Amino acid sequence: MRRQLSILFLAIFIFILPLAIANADEKEEDFLPIGLTADEMQRLDEIGINHTRTAPPTGVTRNCAEWEPSQGVIIRWPLGISYQLIAEMSEDLMVTTIVGSSSEQSTAMANYSAYGVNMANAEFIVAPTNSIWTRDYGPWFIFEEEGDLAIVDPIYNRPRPLDDVIPQTIGALWGLSVYGMDLEHTGGNHMSNGLGMSMSTRLTYDENPSLSEAEVDSIMLAYLGNDYTVMDYIESGGIHHIDCWAKFLNPNTILVKDVPSTWSSYALLNARADFLAQQTGPWGRPYTIVRIYCPSGTAYTNSVILNDKVLVPLFGSSYDSTALETYRAAMPGYEVLGFTGSFLDDDAIHCRTMGVPDSNMLFIDHVPLYAVSDTVNDYLITARIVDHSETGMIADSLKIFYSVDGGAYTSAPLVPGGQPDEYYGYIPAQSGMAEVSYYLQAADNSGRVETHPFIGEPWAHQFSIDLPPDMEIAEDQLYDSLQAGEESPQFVRLYNHGGGALRVTFSSPQSWLDFSTDEQTVYPNDSLDFPVTLISEGLAYGDNAGTLEYAANDPDTPSGSISVTLHIFAPDILITETSIEENLEGGAQSSYPLVITNNGPGRLDYQIGCQMFQSAAVSVATPQPTLEPIGYRVLSNGKGDSYEPYFTAVMTSFGGPDVYGHSWLDSDDPGGPTFDWIDISAVGSAVSLGDDEASAALSIGFNFPYYDSVYSELYIGSNGTLTFDEANGSRINDALPVTSQKGLIAMFWDDLDPVKGGNIYYYYDSQAAVFVVSFVDIRFYSGSTGTGSLSFQAILHPDGEIDLQYGTMDPGTLTLDAATIGIQNSAADDALQVVNTAAYAHSDLAVQITAEHWLSALPAGGSIDPYSFATVEILFDAAELATGQYTGQVVLTSNDPDDPQYDIPVTLDVVSWVCGDIDGSGLGPDIGDLVYLVDFMFTDGPEPPVMDAANVDGAGEIIDVGDLVYLVDYMFNGGPALICP
Repeated sequence: MRRQLSILFLAIFIFILPLAIANADEKEEDFLPIGLTADEMQRLDEIGINHTRTAPPTGVTRNCAEWEPSQGVIIRWPLGISYQLIAEMSEDLMVTTIVGSSSEQSTAMANYSAYGVNMANAEFIVAPTNSIWTRDYGPWFIFEEEGDLAIVDPIYNRPRPLDDVIPQTIGALWGLSVYGMDLEHTGGNHMSNGLGMSMSTRLTYDENPSLSEAEVDSIMLAYLGNDYTVMDYIESGGIHHIDCWAKFLNPNTILVKDVPSTWSSYALLNARADFLAQQTGPWGRPYTIVRIYCPSGTAYTNSVILNDKVLVPLFGSSYDSTALETYRAAMPGYEVLGFTGSFLDDDAIHCRTMGVPDSNMLFIDHVPLYAVSDTVNDYLITARIVDHSETGMIADSLKIFYSVDGGAYTSAPLVPGGQPDEYYGYIPAQSGMAEVSYYLQAADNSGRVETHPFIGEPWAHQFSIDLPPDMEIAEDQLYDSLQAGEESPQFVRLYNHGGGALRVTFSSPQSWLDFSTDEQTVYPNDSLDFPVTLISEGLAYGDNAGTLEYAANDPDTPSGSISVTLHIFAPDILITETSIEENLEGGAQSSYPLVITNNGPGRLDYQIGCQMFQSAAVSVATPQPTLEPIGYRVLSNGKGDSYEPYFTAVMTSFGGPDVYGHSWLDSDDPGGPTFDWIDISAVGSAVSLGDDEASAALSIGFNFPYYDSVYSELYIGSNGTLTFDEANGSRINDALPVTSQKGLIAMFWDDLDPVKGGNIYYYYDSQAAVFVVSFVDIRFYSGSTGTGSLSFQAILHPDGEIDLQYGTMDPGTLTLDAATIGIQNSAADDALQVVNTAAYAHSDLAVQITAEHWLSALPAGGSIDPYSFATVEILFDAAELATGQYTGQVVLTSNDPDDPQYDIPVTLDVVSWVCGDIDGSGLGPDIGDLVYLVDFMFTDGPEPPVMDAANVDGAGEIIDVGDLVYLVDYMFNGGPALICP
């Protein structure tokens, strides 16, 4: 008689403790980490010291998969998961909690009861343990050849002897055979498909150096009945468990982690997903791969499947909802639930729970049909159905439920075959093309009803009745001529003249072709217009050639390509000016019309930036004070940094100018800017950066004048910086200028770590004409989790103004007085420092950084149609300029491939004058001025350098005889004082 699983309930009767003892969702404990501690690294020889080795089971064994029918789950107290999660599991399953003593059991029971755990589904095993990772050290379950549930016990790969013997303890209590496997392994690095295959990383090979790879594979086969697939590591460090990046969802579907493209593991994960997609699964066709996006700190693959529920870890991330939707789309019919907890990148729900298969399960094994071409004969369905309860099958429950082309489900019987546990049935033949969905159902006298696939109709198997198609493509080429930036929507018409469904997929090596890569289906005697968009953005002017390639199930035309040609019209810019000169009186303004001509057939897109070099206006700058530190703070960041100086608090709300002329003013000043945070989290692009990293070059959206340069791109550093000349993720924030940096905006330069939490965004607002970079809820680098919550942003304007804003600035366990805020030029010889390692920054603070701008352009950019022109006003403003000469240049960039940039030198002379100094000698009024005026008025002499200097009578704007008489009267008759405008 088959041995039945007997689970021993411990009879413990206690009074429920008051709810006040359970204020926390999890019991606090200094858990051993999932990885090795420094002490354990010295005790590796203790691994397996209490392990019991046995011979493998005899006969054919089957290692259960996670999604198969479960009767329970094993966890450990003190807990590593929330009571909310335990309560959810206890609704349907027996939750077995390993406790260290009867006292711990009493405490656990009281807390369980207080937090809504179904106590009818709560049992306890009193046994000492070292850690919470029941997945890693818990029992591996198999069904032996006679149908009994048993345990396989590998050597736990940690020197934690109490954990290592837990499978033996459970086996003894539950009356299960325990097979001690002479192999160092861990449950988190073992993924079984339930049909004779396991997957792991090569950690198993590396941790068993005395065994060859073939010997390891043979041990896995002997104890589990599984062929073994071993893959290289994804990460350069960590625990290297496969459940950190992959998970079987059913026998033929694997979930694989996806990460930002800036991560070092990005290419490896893509390669691993491609590798798995090319492997043949147990159903005779390649695995289906589902990718789930896991940015920093979101181990979404570390979920657990228990019957019809998928329990997914949540991390308080904006990607939590996306992860849940990914599971729901990939696993239709399952209840997908999210739970928070003290989870890590390489450890979440899966690591802290171990499912227990239903020992009396009704097991159905079936290889689904995929595609058939027979329209005459019925379709044979075979299955192996094992009644582990031995209560007997219910004959009229054995059915195939099928649906044709989305119609109502109809049933056909399954009947016993010639071998034990063998059943077969037929789905009726379909005439012509059809899509058939189906699932199997069985029931036994124990009350169990199961389906295949496990979830039944929502994830039903599907197959197609395919007759050969006959494809015709109407177009043999696509072509168009466009202006730069335009798009050309086109269509490829597909005809199917055959009797079977035509399936076509398109691809192209050209990124400027936009189309769907999904499989296209064209039914017999039908056609399809497949949309393809030709995109000119980023292409070279002239002809661009490419191909649109296709693969089809037409046996006569399995593949081919369509030629594509896209011509981009080129503009031809013409500017006649080689330099611009202007003379202005102090306080005056003027404009110069700059004509830009487009002599080409393409649209001319241009932008103008104005540079102002060092000049008389900024000849006197406030030097940066040389400060003595008031002390030194010790750094304990684990990065080798020993200490840094700190200074007295910043006492003013303004400062500058630097040599170039930049000054700063903050919102604490009565006349300062207003704090007005710009929220770009919904519209901006996210930047994923690691610790001490910098982004790739990012487009600003306009030409940004900065000191004596103009930039169209910048880099974001993870430590609160923007740089222009090169990427720089340095965390060492010295006083400005600092030679280790080039062009730099120190927004809040300190040792930050976006990996610990928060987000970084950037956004070009074309309507407001500003570029915004925001650090939102970023942490200081501190320990394993970081500290604080820092939100700050930089707003760049086309005229060179820089606004810095500080929202919530919560330093956590650190302080805000260790950062540097300010700017410096590319040569690192000029800077405007707001603060360096001193008290200054606080929440709701705005800092405005500006420089004197006497040169500008209106408009600062635009487009000119082919064979047309536009006039841009170059504006001069001497409102706040001292007398002297100022130099700069107008930088005009365009999409002209031959002349992408024009640099036009500019000179502005600001002059001062005296009323009556008509000849500009600076000595007047005197006889020379009188002669100069007479010569100008009556003999066509030169115009006065400053016309207003000759308008001395205060009577209107015209220089006439009245001014001459007034000047003579003043000079020779003691007349009234001169009155100039």
